[in-house]
Formats: sequence, structure tokens, C-alpha cells
Amino acid sequence: MEKKQTQVRKRTTTSGNIQTNTLLSQKKGRKKHQSQPSFLKAGNRKKKRSRSFVKEISLSVLLGLVLSVLLASFFFTLVTVRGFSMSPTLRDGNVLLVRKTDRLQRFDLAVFSRGENTHVRRVIGLPGDKLQYKDDTLFINNQPLDEKFLVEKVNQSQKNGKNFTEDFSLSMLGEMTVIPDDRYLFLGDNRPYSTDSRHYGLVKEEQIIGIAKVKFLPLNQLQGF
Repeated sequence: MEKKQTQVRKRTTTSGNIQTNTLLSQKKGRKKHQSQPSFLKAGNRKKKRSRSFVKEISLSVLLGLVLSVLLASFFFTLVTVRGFSMSPTLRDGNVLLVRKTDRLQRFDLAVFSRGENTHVRRVIGLPGDKLQYKDDTLFINNQPLDEKFLVEKVNQSQKNGKNFTEDFSLSMLGEMTVIPDDRYLFLGDNRPYSTDSRHYGLVKEEQIIGIAKVKFLPLNQLQGF
């Protein structure tokens, strides 16, 4: 009987040791499990915050770019010059940044449409103007007006015994003495060879696209107007 009780006690002691060891190991594991996450969680939070910040910045930049492009498309467009009517101010193939508007001022470089074609010419006559060219002089409402952008060309042409701009009046476009309210007269800077309002008449306000603000391409000829 004593031997049996001793064996039972040993077994009990052994099982008690096993349970104690198990509990100790579980406690140690819990301590490790508790000590590591507190450190890792802080690092993970920082990483998540930094990633979130980068995402927010990226989305903000992307949204800003999209909005800028959309806004720019409402107010600006690019137009390519075709032909030599505006030489030497503009040449065939130049790309212009054009601000969309129908409010023009005299001598603006304006862009307008005729059918499927887009033209770039200089604004010379505004609604309500009486207009005439005589002996290379522009008269607006019977008052002479300098075209400073043509001075060199005019002087050179006159030295050769020719007018740079041939004599012209509104009456040559029909029975009119004043430009109507919704019409404009456009001429090219290359007056002897330009195709412009002297040939196809006045341009309606609804045909106007805008004003050339920058000669964009080629880059080595970048120029503002």
C-alpha cells in the first residue's frame, strides 16, 4: 500500500510539475506576445500613417493636374499656323497658345475659323470703324494710325517704289462705309501676299476662337504677344 501511495504521489508531483511548467511557458509566451506587439504596433502605425500621407499627396497632385488640364482646355487651346500670310511675325508650322475669347482689340493676333480651316491674322478693323488704306497709311475714322509692326517692311517697300499695303476701302467689300456691329476686318502682316479680309470679306464674331498669346513652338523661337 505504501508503495502504491508513493507511486501515486510521484505521478501527482510529476503531473503538477508539468502543469506548472506549462503555465510558466504560457506566461512567458504571453509576456513575449505582449511585449513585441507594443513595439511593432507603433512601427506599423507609423508605416500606415506615412503610406496614407503619401497616398493623399499623390491623389491631391493628380487631382490638381486633372483640374488644371480641364480648366486650361476651357480657356486655352493650341493652334498651328498654316501658310505665309503672317510672315515674318509667324511662319508656317509655328504652334501658338491661344486664349479663348471673342473680345478683340486692334492689332491683336487673332484666330478664327472659316469652314474647316483655322486662320491667324491681325485685327485691323473693329465694329463701328470707318476704314481706309491710302499710300501705305491706315485711316480709322478718318484719322491716320501707325502700324508699328510694319514700319521696316513699309520703308523697304517704298524704297523699291511700291506700297506695302495696296490702297483699300470698305466700299471694295460691298455697299458699306462702316464695319457692322458683329464683324471684324483681318489682314495678314505679309500684305503683298496675304489672303485675308480683302479677299474673303469681314469675319463674324461667332467665328472667332481667341487671341494668340504665346508662340509656343519651336522652343528656340518662344515669344509672347
